[in-house]
Amino acid sequence: MSSFSKDFTISNLQKEIDDWIINEGGGYWPPLSMLAAILEELGEI
Repeated sequence: MSSFSKDFTISNLQKEIDDWIINEGGGYWPPLSMLAAILEELGEI
């Protein structure tokens, strides 16, 4: 994330995370791919 400002709110944090995912993280995964990844991680527990 770039930098924190004095206006630290949940909505601002969500916006910064969303911007990072789109610009640096390659975008959001499709829903079924996300579900498969979560289930894979749970299976390791």
